[in-house]
Amino acid sequence: MSERVEGVEELEEIEDIEELDFKEALERVEKINDRLERNKVSLEKAIELYQQGISLIEHCDEKLEEAEGKVKKITQENEGDYIKMEENP
Repeated sequence: MSERVEGVEELEEIEDIEELDFKEALERVEKINDRLERNKVSLEKAIELYQQGISLIEHCDEKLEEAEGKVKKITQENEGDYIKMEENP
């Protein structure tokens, strides 16, 4: 019998994680963390939740790297415009 985790949907397939946006993934990490801190799960379930949490954190890290890349690109594309504006007040 599978142990049900209150407030945490099972993430059986990694594709489910890939579909989450940053906020959704971070919220799931927080729910997993809260559940683990309460110590009301079996060792096996704790390990499963830990693995899900790691996958979610890696997904969040990828999303942050994507956002950082976009910001850098926008900054580089507009850097010349900013310099021109400073020179001609």
